[in-house]
Amino acid sequence: MRKKITYIGLILSISGSLCLILAQGATLLIIGRIIQGFSAACIMPATIALVKAYFDDADRQRALSYWSIGSWGGSGICSFAGGAIATYMGWKWIFVFSIIFALLAMLLIKDTPESKGEQTGSSKFDFSGFVVFVVTMIALNVVITRGADFRWTSILTLSLIAVTIIGTVVFLKIVTNKSNGFIDVALFKNKPYTGATISNFLLNAVGGTLVVANTYVQMGRGYTAFQSGMLSLGYLVCVLVMIRVGEKFLQRSGARKPMIIGSLISAIGIKFIGFNFLAGRNLYDRRFHWVYAIRDWFRNLCNSIYGHSCC
Repeated sequence: MRKKITYIGLILSISGSLCLILAQGATLLIIGRIIQGFSAACIMPATIALVKAYFDDADRQRALSYWSIGSWGGSGICSFAGGAIATYMGWKWIFVFSIIFALLAMLLIKDTPESKGEQTGSSKFDFSGFVVFVVTMIALNVVITRGADFRWTSILTLSLIAVTIIGTVVFLKIVTNKSNGFIDVALFKNKPYTGATISNFLLNAVGGTLVVANTYVQMGRGYTAFQSGMLSLGYLVCVLVMIRVGEKFLQRSGARKPMIIGSLISAIGIKFIGFNFLAGRNLYDRRFHWVYAIRDWFRNLCNSIYGHSCC
């Protein structure tokens, strides 16, 4: 099923890209991005499961290194290459290339043996937990992204906050009372697991500032897509170089130390992000490019070291 799910994800990626290429308005753009979200949800866990099924010990760590280069490194390459393509060829060409790479991926995995996880009993998908989770996440996202536009004290914003709180309580009650809940909350009784999950969530949130920074410099500072992509070169170089270093670090010292050091380095990177808010300055002036270079270096050094420890 893992190979099959990967194929489904790649087909969804192609379908979503086609929607974006053919889009003439907001409707197909939104549909395309939703489909691509489902694509990522299929591909990422299925490909990690394939790696863990066919590799062991040091070979598995090496395989995860290359998987991480594809995922973390891909985000850096896409920021740079996507900016160049959007500036000099047009943004729709980004999704033409996306289709080409999805077809290439399908070709590369065609000879991979199918792999299926062992099940001790039959279980049904938790649709009720899934629906409540989706509604809660939508309400939370709308509050975060549009709360200021709606006014924080407006009835709509307060209602969405209420939906988020009530949805969270209902969701936890549903998954706690089911043996096959959408999320197995019993896992969080394990402190190392909980710590790793929370830390990974926060570190990925820091990585998400790449999107925010690119949007800001284009809309707020008048940079082209290519120029904003150039700002992410530090991200790209560090993540490609340091992932293998993180692998060797993990092999020599175990998982605990890389996780701690990675989190500390991330904190230093966040400190440099704070320089973005110097009042009265054009922060994307050439004089401040060193700030972004150092920030990206620390952030991706952290991701490279930390990523293997979580896997």
